[in-house]
This record gives sequence, structure tokens and C-alpha cells, in this order.
Amino acid sequence: MTKMEQSWTQVRLDIPGAGFSDSFLLGNGFFGASVGFQPATERVLLSHTAFWSGSAPETHGRRGAVPAFQKARKLSLQGDHGGAYDALKDFIGEKENYGTNLPVGCLVMEQQLPAAEAYCRGLNLITGEAWCAFTHGGARQTRTARCLEHPRVLEIEFRDTERMQITFSLEGECITGRKEREGFLLFEAKALETVHSDGEKGISLLGGLAVSADGSLETGPGCIHAEGHAIRLYLSMETDYTPGTDELPPTRAAMENTVLKTLQECLRREPEKGNAADLLPIRVELEGEERINRQVLFGHYLLRSALTRESPLPPNLQGVWNDGEACRLGWTNDFHLDVNTQMNLWCAETLGDGDRLVPLFRFMLQRLIPEGRKTARGYYGLPGAVAELSTNCFGYAAPYWGRPLAPCPACGFWLCGMVVRHALCHQEDLDFLRKTALPILEPYVRFALAYVTDIGGGQLAGGPAISPENGFLSGGRTVYASMGTLFENEQMRILLEGYAKVCRLLGIENDMVRQAEETARRLPRARIGSRGEIGEYAHELPSAVPHHRHMSHLSGLYPGWSIRPGTPEADAAERTIWERIEPEEAFESTPWARVMLALYEARLGHGEQALAHLEAMMDCHGSPSMLLMHPAIPGTENPRPVWELDGNTGFAEAVLEMLVQAPEGKILLLPALPECWRKGRICGIQAGPWRLKELSWEMPGRIRLILQGQPGTAPEIHWNGQVVACMLPESGERTLDEKHFQCGGTEEK
Repeated sequence: MTKMEQSWTQVRLDIPGAGFSDSFLLGNGFFGASVGFQPATERVLLSHTAFWSGSAPETHGRRGAVPAFQKARKLSLQGDHGGAYDALKDFIGEKENYGTNLPVGCLVMEQQLPAAEAYCRGLNLITGEAWCAFTHGGARQTRTARCLEHPRVLEIEFRDTERMQITFSLEGECITGRKEREGFLLFEAKALETVHSDGEKGISLLGGLAVSADGSLETGPGCIHAEGHAIRLYLSMETDYTPGTDELPPTRAAMENTVLKTLQECLRREPEKGNAADLLPIRVELEGEERINRQVLFGHYLLRSALTRESPLPPNLQGVWNDGEACRLGWTNDFHLDVNTQMNLWCAETLGDGDRLVPLFRFMLQRLIPEGRKTARGYYGLPGAVAELSTNCFGYAAPYWGRPLAPCPACGFWLCGMVVRHALCHQEDLDFLRKTALPILEPYVRFALAYVTDIGGGQLAGGPAISPENGFLSGGRTVYASMGTLFENEQMRILLEGYAKVCRLLGIENDMVRQAEETARRLPRARIGSRGEIGEYAHELPSAVPHHRHMSHLSGLYPGWSIRPGTPEADAAERTIWERIEPEEAFESTPWARVMLALYEARLGHGEQALAHLEAMMDCHGSPSMLLMHPAIPGTENPRPVWELDGNTGFAEAVLEMLVQAPEGKILLLPALPECWRKGRICGIQAGPWRLKELSWEMPGRIRLILQGQPGTAPEIHWNGQVVACMLPESGERTLDEKHFQCGGTEEK
């Protein structure tokens, strides 16, 4: 790589990490580690994506929930919002033994060292290798750490010009036992806590560590002591969580056997070093924007570290990592389906990593839909399946257990939008459409078709439901649920229209397909309010929190396409954004909320505004190790910043949305380019069913595109106010430059 590439593909710092937000995150899609590289005593925080407290739901309908919802709908249709909200007190979900994702514990590594000098550490965002180096006395020590997928281990290597003495041990509230076996240190853990569950049920984990050294090794009670110039540690973990309810969990003996086999394999082999150039998955190179380039690559690095095809679960709020803070908060370290889970994963498709969504689809099929069918019947009295605002590893699908956040069936519709997007990006994969997409979409469509009701004027709508997570003022009080929220209408439309498109790709034509299309057509579109804003609700009642961080009613702008630039609705969306963020200090700024603002502005073609939100994210929410931290919110229970994965992965998606957009049948090149991004190159980006092998530009008038896709397809390519219809030849690849756009509207054969 060139010297310039080396600078933006690595994070470099000159002091050790003092805590989670300063540490480097390593992961392999199953478990994670936060490494700060403290010279003398290092505590590596260990976590596993499937290490959950709690248990599967046992009740699937609150007593009186169905009549309560029906009563609330009747009152809401009559305009009695307060009465409807009161009726919903018998509708909220039962938290039961919900649980949370917990940290496993700490790997402790201790050695006697004089003060470290000339310290530096770094993280290679391409190879996933973290390192540190320092001098102590007259000696020099280096360390490297990485989390491997095959074999599934955390590997840490120490090298020193002097002989080292290092003691390795484990500590943590969830660790229930330790034992030594033939040179290995094994440990057991149980995910137990009493904030979100009963303290008696949870996932079991078995882990182990092995050490090799060019000197001596001694296994003592609960520790391994190593001496030498070169010492290497391997750590592996297995849980008894199963993605499907019909699978038998592995026994303790089976987990122990797997861990030992993995560690023995590691001790026998020589460490491998990856070729950095070969491992670079995509490229985003904006000239003069090293900070942006690195932050995009970091978002992709975290996605790849948190999720593989084989991962047992999609990433929760903190991916495969755990700071020990989020799991103690009331909103718990789970899956929030009202934006966070989706934002975790949006960039997977854009970055050409759509295969990493397999764990999400598997989770929906095997956990969320079976629970969702019971919820649909037990809470709404309707067929099909539903998913509400939050879920856990067991597929919890009931309404949230607090009235301000329920009902919210549109969250399940929004999650289905991920399936629709993947299906339309991979239309040629008929096996996926038939065996995965349709079985996921159909139960949600059945619910949606039964859920809507006639609201007059030839229109249909659902509800009463919330518009996450704001409320409105009615009768001198804050009310949260209403008929026909725009958020619900937009997500339902994406589901129904997407389902019909998938069916047509498979040659399916039946009454359910036609009903889905007709229902989507009758859902109300965006309403422009009296102030020129997009109406969040079907009424004009004022917002309870005018500067609320959630702007769910703009989902037709992103991820949907129902609001387009140059329309009155686009002007109203711009007004809506302005009202939320003016004055700036009043806006409830969080990384994910800033991502949404950047995405909205990108869809409106406002590059400068989108860039301003990206820079605000880095300036206001960034940590030394590039984590974008969710700030403490006044009046809530989180007194300090807490990290969420969505800000980092969402940042990558927002930058790419500024450079390429793909409404159906079209590719928009550089639709929201800020003035300072005058020269750049991106490679390997997915644009709908097409792939940009390379897009390079130098403003004001030079561009080059190498496009790949199915032969015979002809996307409309938009750039600089011009349009070219680009028919892909038999090779499936076509190159365009500025000359092809000089005669606007000319069709390229």
C-alpha cells in the first residue's frame, strides 16, 4: 500500500486505553474483545453475542389485550386520543424473563514492568490486527492481538528483547468456575442478572485459554504463568444457545470438547499473517478527507468483526462487544427494531456484504416469526406475525412493557424492509427469494392486511400505534398512540409493495399479491402540515418534544423513496428537519440520530448539510479509538456516554448515500457531493442490483464509471443533470465517462 493508504487504514494512538471507549474492538462474529494495551496489567473485556440472561417468553397475550386494542381503535377513530391511550393500559407487553446481553468477564494479563516509554498502539482496519509497542528500561516489547474466525479464537502475542514473566487469569461476575486441564485453563460462565430477568435463567458458556512460550509454562490454581521472549495466548468460547427452538443445545461436554479441539489446533500451527492489499473489501478515497475515509472504513471493519454468515445472531446494540453499561440500563442491550438494528446493518448491502445478513434472516425465520405469530393472535386477535419495538435472542415479539413505546407493529414491517432490499439487490437468486424472502414476508403481510381498517375517503390505515419514540399533546397531556401514523404507513407500504415485487420475480400471481398492492395504494401518503412540515400524525396536534431525536415520520425519505427531491413533500421534509435542529443546542443529538439527519439530507441532495452532520458526529461524539458514543441524556438513567454500534456503521452508510443512490431502475452518481469532495474514488459499492466496480471523479467535469450487473439490464445513470440509459453487454460490464453524459438524454446502446 502507499504511504497515504497506510495512514487512513490504521488508527494510531500514543497512550494506552483507559476504558472501553478508548480501547480497540476485536471480533469474529461470535465473540469480541476490547483491548487497551495497558503495559503492566491489562484487562481484556470479553463478550459473546449469544451470552444472554433470561429465557423464552411463556405468555403471548395479556388478559384483555385484544378487546383493549379494539376499544382503543374505536376511540382513536372518534378523535378521543386520551381515551384511546387510557384503553391501551391493558395492551402493553409482559417483560417476563426478558434478559439482556451480558459481558462474559475479563482476561487479566499481569507482568512486572518499569515505566513504559515511547509508547504507541494501533489498529489495522483491513487485517483486523491491533498492536502496541513500547520500551521499558533498556528493553522493547511489542504485542499483537486479533480475533480470528477460523479457528474461532482471540490470539494475543507478546515479544520482548528481555525475558518476560506474565500471569494469565480470568475474573468476572458471570464466571462460575475455573479448572486446569493438561496445560489449559478452562472456565464456565452463566449469564445471570436481576435487572432484566430473575437471576436464575440464562445462557451457559464454556471457554478456555492456552499459552505457548519459548521459555517455561506453569499452570496454577486459576492461572497460567509463562516466561520467555515470545509468549502467545489463545482464547476460545462456546455457548449453548441455538438459533432455532427445534435444536437441542450442546452439552457441557460437547462445548468443552470444541474449545479444547480449537485451542489444540492453534498450539500446533504457525500464526498466519494476512495480505493487507488482498483483504481491503471496498475503497472510499476522498482526496484530502483522511478522517472521513478512515471513519467509513472503521464502520465496515466493525460490521465485519460483528457479523459473519455463521454468526448465531445479528448484532445487538453493541454488536459482539459489551461495555457492561448498556446491559444495566432500562433500554437494555438488546435489539431495538425502531431504527438501531436496521442501522447496524444497512451498510452491509451497500458495501457488497449482503451475505452477512444471513443471521438476521435466520433469526427472523426461526425465532422472531414463531413468537410473532403468537403475539399477533394473543394481542391483536389477528392472523400472521408481528414484531414490536424490542426483541431479544429468544425472539420476544410482544408489545413493549411500557405504554409510551407500544403498540408499534411497524417495527416488524421495517425489519422486513431489510429482506425486501436484499431480495431486490439479488433478484437473480431465486433460491433466496423462494426459501427465505417469501417465508419471512408472508406472515407479516397477512398481519398487515388484517390489521388495516377503512378510515374514509377510500383510505386504509392501522393503529392506534406510536411514532417512535415521540408523543403529542392532547387534552393537556402527552399521548403516544394514534391512528395512521406516517411512520407506520410508510413501513407498511414498503412491506406490501416489496412482497408483491418478490412474488412477481417468482412468477406468483394470486389474490394475496393483488390485495397487498391494493392496500399499499390506499395507505395515506405524506401530509404537509399547517407550518409546511411533514405531518407525523394524521392530525395537527403539537409534538410533545419538538426537538426529539427520533424523526421516524421521514422514513419515506430514507430508507424509502416516496419523498423525492424537487417535490412539495421534499420541501416539507426540509422544513421538518429545520424545526427539529433549530436551535442546534435543543436537538437531542446522538450518533444514530445524526446519521439519520445525514441520510435525509443526502436524499434531498444537500451535500453540505449532510457533511455538517457527519463532522458533528466525529467532533461531538467521537472517542480516541473512533467509537461514536451515545451521550448521557438529561433526565434519564444513563449518567455517562454509552457506545452503540449503529453510529459507526450508520456513518459509513451516510457517506456512501452521498456518493451513490439507487432508486428502482436508476443509479444516481454523486447526488449529494459537498464542495470539498472534489476528487475521489470508490470501488466495490452495491447500487441496487448493480455493482460499481469503480467510480472516480474530479470536479467540475470528469467522471469514470465501471458498472457490473446482469447482461441485458439497463439502469438509468444520472450525473450532473444528465441521464444515460446504460445497457450492459454480454460480459456484464460497461465503462462510462463524462463524454457519455454530454448529450443529455442520449441513450447508449
